[in-house]
Amino acid sequence: MPDGESPGNQLVSKVNAMGHIRHRRSARVPNLGALAVVAGAVAILYVNFDPVVGDEGGAASERTTGLVSDMRVPPPPPLPEPRTDDSATDDAATTGGVAKDASRAETTQPAPGAREKDRQSAAGSPSDRAAQPSDDRDSQRLVLAGRAALEFQYLMLAEAARRLERLDAYTATFVKQERLGGTLTDRQVIAMRVRHRPFAVWMEWKKGGDRGRRVLFDESANSGKMLVRLGGVKGRFLPVMKLDPNGDLARSECRYPVTQAGLLQVTELAMQYRRQDLQTADGVRCRMYDGCRCGETACYGFVVDYDRPDVSEAARTFRRCELYLAKGTYYPVLIRNYGWGENNDPKAPFDESTLLEMYSFSELKPLERVAADAFAPKSLGGRLR
Repeated sequence: MPDGESPGNQLVSKVNAMGHIRHRRSARVPNLGALAVVAGAVAILYVNFDPVVGDEGGAASERTTGLVSDMRVPPPPPLPEPRTDDSATDDAATTGGVAKDASRAETTQPAPGAREKDRQSAAGSPSDRAAQPSDDRDSQRLVLAGRAALEFQYLMLAEAARRLERLDAYTATFVKQERLGGTLTDRQVIAMRVRHRPFAVWMEWKKGGDRGRRVLFDESANSGKMLVRLGGVKGRFLPVMKLDPNGDLARSECRYPVTQAGLLQVTELAMQYRRQDLQTADGVRCRMYDGCRCGETACYGFVVDYDRPDVSEAARTFRRCELYLAKGTYYPVLIRNYGWGENNDPKAPFDESTLLEMYSFSELKPLERVAADAFAPKSLGGRLR
């Protein structure tokens, strides 16, 4: 075969060669030869193509360029049968794909950081249930591991970002729990309203934290300042404060600035981490689970583990990242990230004592029309200076 000949010409040459052989054999042999040609063509096509998520029109999202092939993602891979014993396999982790022996596939829940304390503290509201994944171990099945799982997570996040960018605005219930100054805060339930263009976010604390607090940030108004009306009695007497969203006072009670609030911003940050993980040769391990639920939402669960802090940008802060994506939309439903445990409580379970942040989104409702005063300072209800 000449050097540089394209795979298509090679395939044609093979077909022609098989044709010459066919004329020299009996009537039965041509049938066998044709079958061999078809099988060979299918094998070549199968080996040379790699599935990815694409846009509705058939073109792959620009977010995936350079990482994986520009093709549509197929339906999720066939699920392995549930395990009947307690043994686990590392086949998928070592091969970077679907577990070889489906009967031995791992069925542990994708959120090993969940502890009885968390389950007891979860209330019956939809937002609390969304922040607590199901403990139904039998329904949770490992389906992918290694680079393949990282690629699937990145592609799902890219599709979620594409969908979210088409929304003008939405409301959602946001639950957060963060470790600040070495102390893990109580869960805070927040009513959130977000507008994408120009970016604006309005929040009101419903449970936990400074209950009744309202925060407004509009990148197109208020000189780039964040407006804060305190909760409780303080909010009745003190005027609305104007704060630098990146200043020390504004950041003293949160791990991220208000400019990064919202589902699209969380999705894009997760994409940034996974993009870097995909460019890392080693030290990153990822597992993908099916059969997960957060409240009433069916999800895919992902667990990313880092071997050491110098592996990637995310690994400098996190040793483990857990992410649940809603089936259908791939929107992030629950995020839990764990640190390396430099100052953790040795008496507490390791995951519980190293949890750095937990965020969940539920009850998302797109807004087709946004009221003129939805993101106006008067929506805070406090006294302006």
